[in-house]
Amino acid sequence: MHKVLRTVGCTAAAVAGVLLTAGPAAAANWSPVQTSSRWHCTRTDEHAYVRQVSFQACYIALPQTKKQVVLVVRNDGPGPVSIQGIIDNIDGSETLCAQSTLNAGFTRGCFGHFTPTTCNRGVGYATLIVNGRSDSMPTPRVRDCDDS
Repeated sequence: MHKVLRTVGCTAAAVAGVLLTAGPAAAANWSPVQTSSRWHCTRTDEHAYVRQVSFQACYIALPQTKKQVVLVVRNDGPGPVSIQGIIDNIDGSETLCAQSTLNAGFTRGCFGHFTPTTCNRGVGYATLIVNGRSDSMPTPRVRDCDDS
């Protein structure tokens, strides 16, 4: 039993060490969301495992073909839920969305970093983890080739 506990402890320490030293994958915080015409989002879907929690994957279009992926989540349930997220950016990097409590009636977004992208390409992928259960969706494809 001691050997098992020691192995689990060492594994947890190694994982924590990797997560703490990962520069680009540092945890992002959840923020209030205010959309504009630069936002392009999937339809809002209910989380596959947690009813009354919905989410969508968006990107914000910026000049010079830069895009920023956003994971948006809303809690329509009767009480708080624990949320985390992972954003897979088009350049292959990840943005980890910190564990947080989302109270009933609130909407929050986790913002990835800005990534150059081209026309008709996917921008990223968003995974929402609610109370330990994950569900994912891709962002919409880039629809236009202008600088908006």
